[in-house]
Amino acid sequence: MPAAPEPDAGATAWSFDVFAERLGYLVIFAIACFAPTEADTFWMLRAGRDFWHTGHLPFHEHYSYTAAGRDWPNHEWLWEVLAYPLHQFGGMPLLNLVNATLLTGAVFVAARLTTHRGIGRFVVIVSSLVLLAPEASLRPQVASLFLFALTMLLVARERYLLLIPLFLVWANLHAAVATGGLVLVAASAAAVGHAALSRTQASRTRAVRLVLATAGAGAITLVNPMGVGLWTYVATSHARSKADHIQEWTATFHVLRPDTVVFAVLVCMSLLLASRRWRRLDTWALVVPSVAALATLPLAIDAIRNLAVLQLALIAPLIEMTRAEHPRASSTVARPRIALATAGAVVGVIVAVAWSRPLPRLGWQPMDSDGVAALHRCAGRVYATYGSAGYVEWYSPDTLVFVDSRQDPYPRNVLDEARTLESTGRFEHVFSRYHVTCAVLDPRATTLARSLDRAGWRVVASTSDSAVYEAPGSPRGVASD
Repeated sequence: MPAAPEPDAGATAWSFDVFAERLGYLVIFAIACFAPTEADTFWMLRAGRDFWHTGHLPFHEHYSYTAAGRDWPNHEWLWEVLAYPLHQFGGMPLLNLVNATLLTGAVFVAARLTTHRGIGRFVVIVSSLVLLAPEASLRPQVASLFLFALTMLLVARERYLLLIPLFLVWANLHAAVATGGLVLVAASAAAVGHAALSRTQASRTRAVRLVLATAGAGAITLVNPMGVGLWTYVATSHARSKADHIQEWTATFHVLRPDTVVFAVLVCMSLLLASRRWRRLDTWALVVPSVAALATLPLAIDAIRNLAVLQLALIAPLIEMTRAEHPRASSTVARPRIALATAGAVVGVIVAVAWSRPLPRLGWQPMDSDGVAALHRCAGRVYATYGSAGYVEWYSPDTLVFVDSRQDPYPRNVLDEARTLESTGRFEHVFSRYHVTCAVLDPRATTLARSLDRAGWRVVASTSDSAVYEAPGSPRGVASD
């Protein structure tokens, strides 16, 4: 079935399908504008500030008193270096704007792998938010999602040379470059298999070019400050994240949440459709996302973190497999540009109001000046929970923490102590050994908070995202400048 033509630039009306699709992208952008920060956001901004102030990339731990001097595999260094000046220039609104643009761009690029139009395209695009939204927080994961979609598009359109600079940037931006490598390997295997079966010159040429591009993209990833250490990190970090019980690395079917239920339905529906309509996926442009989906399916089953990657790979195949055999003529929307501009203006006003306050759920200021002053007065060491230490590192850079959400620089015993302490509330032994007289807790640390309350610790500063506790009878230092 030939694809519906793009609306003419001078046309006064668009088909409803085209209008709905563009409205869908606006919906995705609007929702992404409300993506919250994470504790990771703040220690990454701190690392970016360190680089711009010292000229040195941080690859050794110096934010804590439990792991000082240890190696830190800072695979996200480029995101940190870029994010800090963006924050300095436009604050959290600019960071959020870039983040929302990248997420919307990821969906747009993934959908470009098929040109079929219809109301099903709108449904697939908008429903993808269920699995994409949880990954939309202000971290480099969103940039990786965009680059993952762009990798599929470049392979599908056989723009192989562009993969080299893309993977050079990606390897310095985030270790999720490994998912892009998985796409290249899977697509190369499909191309080689097709060349062996078809024995045509065109298929052999494609296979050779793609295999060479895959080798080149793999080699260029070694051009990063960690060198081959980037790949040894990728090989070992997964097992460590599992062992450390990081929530986003939990196996998908071990947790009953809306997104995991949607994932199960999505996979079952995709497999059922593919068993009946697989011939619709026989063009190279659709083979690429299809094999990418098959390659990333085990990753998505293994960890909640990877659901978004699988969702992006499935967008184009689902659009193609759900299209009607005999589509009806679409109705038209009069003055579509005015309607879309009006919707955009409404979204702009809503987002501007939410950002101007800002809404507490955005988490843009998890610590206030009272909390920072309390930390400066603290005469002993500070214990910050896994979810709050990033705030301390950004707002009070002279304050060292026990552990934070980076996890990688810390010895296993330190992480185990933090996890046990926060899950049981038995803090006395650890706090005494490390001379802790202040603590910064995030709202999830309810067990530890109750234990501190019972022991007479008092809250001296708090926001919706953090509370600063001070030990009873602890000596008060002099606030630093």
